[in-house]
Amino acid sequence: MGFCILSLLNLFAFLIFTSMHARGVRGPNKYSFKRNYNVTWGLNNALLLNQETEVQLSMDQKSGSGFESYNHYKSGLFHMRIKLPEKNSIGIFYVDDIPIRVYKNNAKLGVSYPSKPMRVIGSLWNPESWVSNGIKTDWSQAPFKAKFQDFKIHGCTTVGNKNCHSSKFWWNSKKYQGLNVREQRAYQNIRRKYMTDDYCSDRSRHPKTPPECRRNI
Repeated sequence: MGFCILSLLNLFAFLIFTSMHARGVRGPNKYSFKRNYNVTWGLNNALLLNQETEVQLSMDQKSGSGFESYNHYKSGLFHMRIKLPEKNSIGIFYVDDIPIRVYKNNAKLGVSYPSKPMRVIGSLWNPESWVSNGIKTDWSQAPFKAKFQDFKIHGCTTVGNKNCHSSKFWWNSKKYQGLNVREQRAYQNIRRKYMTDDYCSDRSRHPKTPPECRRNI
């Protein structure tokens, strides 16, 4: 059994921060990877394909690879097509216009919440010491490869913009501030069928239930 993880943590956190997801976004575009992103580590494990409209990251025993956006954003809508490692690997997830995580703003309860400008980050790395539940990587399956397409960004950068939460930006409209009924049902269904680890119920790490856990459902 192999273990590898594709990390879009900053992108994911930022999507939650702006209370939006890629609702209504369809089909790939032909934006060059280099227009909005650059490879920041594991250069030998990153490969630009199809006239630089696609990037392939790979992970071997020496290194993974990662990229990030040139700019920091305070609001926006981000969409990316991702083909995850096809070999025997755990920790794989599939997202197809289905919300898989909701993290509400509970700052008034003392819960940390993303509020600073963020870059969009994508990476392929080995976190077996963190979230693999003791399962080790089967390096006979290496190299693990992931591909990314669709690099267009709709976002408000921190350069020259004082109010990135203004309603003048279409992604800040009420439509994108929460889940509709269909999305809420899909979200609950995903949780019931596929969620295997929930920090809210992990008493070894959190003897006392974190305050946000009763509010993020």
